[in-house]
Amino acid sequence: MRGASGPSRPSATLAFRSAILPNHGAAWTPSTTSLSAAQGRSAQPLPIASASGLTSPSPSSPATPADDPDHQAAYRWAGGAVRLAWDDPWKRAAVEETAALVRHFAAEGVALDLIENGYLFLNRGEAVPGLNLAGAKFVREILRRAVEAGVQLFGERDIQAVTPDDDVYRVVTSAGDLAARRVLLALGAANPRFFPNYPLAFEKRQVFVLDVPVEGPRAAMPHLVLPLGSGVVYCFVKNVAGVLRLVVGQEDIIDHNDAPEPENYFPTLLELGLAERLPFLAHANVHDILWGFDATTKSLVITSHDERLFAANCGSAVRAAGRIGVELAERLIASMTERSLA
Repeated sequence: MRGASGPSRPSATLAFRSAILPNHGAAWTPSTTSLSAAQGRSAQPLPIASASGLTSPSPSSPATPADDPDHQAAYRWAGGAVRLAWDDPWKRAAVEETAALVRHFAAEGVALDLIENGYLFLNRGEAVPGLNLAGAKFVREILRRAVEAGVQLFGERDIQAVTPDDDVYRVVTSAGDLAARRVLLALGAANPRFFPNYPLAFEKRQVFVLDVPVEGPRAAMPHLVLPLGSGVVYCFVKNVAGVLRLVVGQEDIIDHNDAPEPENYFPTLLELGLAERLPFLAHANVHDILWGFDATTKSLVITSHDERLFAANCGSAVRAAGRIGVELAERLIASMTERSLA
């Protein structure tokens, strides 16, 4: 698990909003509105979600894949599974709204590698709805729509510092300084580098893409969750680069190290009895490992000391992007309104 230090070499894509705010009737220019910073030279779900929330009545979210050597843009390397049943009211509403957005895009013909597979919890004897998608494609489509709605992007630059300067915050980058009265940092695991005393922790997450053939009835296999060792293991079907693959991950069985690199402990899972529980994995080999750093919390956390500089994190953010976009936009708008009335 990573604490306040975060991974090294963070870089960022910057997104200004210069658009008409819904229900506010005023144009906000870069000098009067806020700046979203998204990590890894690839936009994150959080800032573009908020940008879309500010420019359109319909909630949305972000991304343009590019270099991300430390795998800080977790949505690009995640399994893409979305469970649609949660006891927590916020998570339930967030995933339902995001799933509706995903299905809306799919109905319009957007290629999201969407699979409606559902979840089967063998450890609890429960079946719940769910889906799987390509997070990067989903985020890229929302970014495209956000740009159409008036979002301006300033990419290919590294953030070097974020400092207060009178009534604005100045974002120092490798391609010059940018300033705004509101700055939203959504840098994933790099947030602690630019936000003092950041309260959240981060961890490495990964899943194994296997070489087991997926064809015929196996393509309809649900997302399986079952007990193994001290935790649970999950196995599901995912479209990986145009090919259906079986993907395996685990929680609370093996602790990941903090190294910015993948760990192949799949043989250990087999030694713990994975193949006895799922015999079709007996001769499986690892084709690829999807890994990245993400916040340990699975709910949206917005932190601010002065209502001008904000930092936001949410683990597994893609599955909640629709709700996150609205909440971040509302928080930024509220901070502007409160200041104007003061």
